[in-house]
Amino acid sequence: MTALNFIIGLIIIGIILVAYATYLLIKWWESYLGKKRFNKGNIAERRAKKLLKKNGFKILEEQYPLKHQFKINNQLITVDLAVDYLVEHKGIKYLAEVKSGKSAGRIQHKDTRRQLIEYHVINPFDGLLLVDMEYKTIQQVEF
Repeated sequence: MTALNFIIGLIIIGIILVAYATYLLIKWWESYLGKKRFNKGNIAERRAKKLLKKNGFKILEEQYPLKHQFKINNQLITVDLAVDYLVEHKGIKYLAEVKSGKSAGRIQHKDTRRQLIEYHVINPFDGLLLVDMEYKTIQQVEF
């Protein structure tokens, strides 16, 4: 019976090693995809900066910080936001959000729309822009 116990032990160790290797592979793949999306966003933001300048916008600040406060059950909650750009055109200041991808740059995309509504609620400036890098357009958004 010791030979059988030895074989069963090897099988169990093999299963554990395969499971652990699978776990590591999944974590690596998730990390790879996250970095790929992050890099795509950085490239889009650099290109958007050029597009904005080309269309007469002055870049006042990148990753413009905003704070938003709201209450839940009388408890004050503060969240920090970073809008891609604070820009100015003909004396008007805008928050500009850059999107890349086939649908992300469209107001019909629910995540984009929700983000822009949030910016609209706390926007201390005159306007809001959606910079769609898939189609290289700058759209003024009003709610």
